[in-house]
Amino acid sequence: MKLFETYVEMECLSQDVNSTTTFAVNKAMFHKLSNASYFIDSTIFIKYNMKDASEFDTAIYRFVHITDLLLMHLESDSIKIDYQKFPFLTYLTISESNIPVVFKNYYSCGSVKQISFVNCKIDTIKDGVLGFYNLIDFECSRTSDIVFDFLFSDFSNLEVLGLDYRSSRIPPGICFCRNLKALLLSINKKVPIPDCLNSLKINYKLIGRFEDSSTPSKTSL
Repeated sequence: MKLFETYVEMECLSQDVNSTTTFAVNKAMFHKLSNASYFIDSTIFIKYNMKDASEFDTAIYRFVHITDLLLMHLESDSIKIDYQKFPFLTYLTISESNIPVVFKNYYSCGSVKQISFVNCKIDTIKDGVLGFYNLIDFECSRTSDIVFDFLFSDFSNLEVLGLDYRSSRIPPGICFCRNLKALLLSINKKVPIPDCLNSLKINYKLIGRFEDSSTPSKTSL
């Protein structure tokens, strides 16, 4: 038996002793825990292996107090996740996933402040992501070159934009992000940097330029 073939990791905050515990469980154990009110109420972090999402709808939505959700190995956008069912969700991470298109569907979810994509192959992020209308931090690292089918300026509260991968395009709407404080980009040298981006006055700006087969050279502007 492979204990962690299908797994969830939870960080539990006990209201009685004010301590945290992180542990991993297999599918059967997770199903039992999802019926235990104490664990439901005290769990604030879940890492879920989406290779087997059969328990997702029936179990994970019970953990309404989570603030941090990490989804791994998400291979299909046909799995629809209703983020509104996590009213305290603040940090959403999608990792180790191969999805051509994400966020086709729009869910209004004002609690999420940070979205991260880590080591993913994604072709397009659709404008359904704008449902996270209070987003402050948007980050992509070690991903494929992504097409953004929305304007970053539509995130009126966006303060941090980190796109740490080799990009062939300027993030749309970036010059009109009025609350932006930190920016990290890695752009192909063939792509011209618009004047508005060069003149953008923010606290921290790091733009890397790379040729097709070279390592990016980073320049602080």
